[in-house]
Amino acid sequence: MAELESVGAYRIGLNESYRSLPSVYLAFMTIWFVSACSWTFNTYKNRHLQEKI
Repeated sequence: MAELESVGAYRIGLNESYRSLPSVYLAFMTIWFVSACSWTFNTYKNRHLQEKI
């Protein structure tokens, strides 16, 4: 019975370790979104510099 309790405690500890992941995902998604918008705006702004074949 003690083994089952230790497994349960391990699962609770494991779940606690993943609690901060949504904020990490949100931070990376925000950085990616700002980078994509910046790249899009910069490409649109400098489109006249692109050589047409």
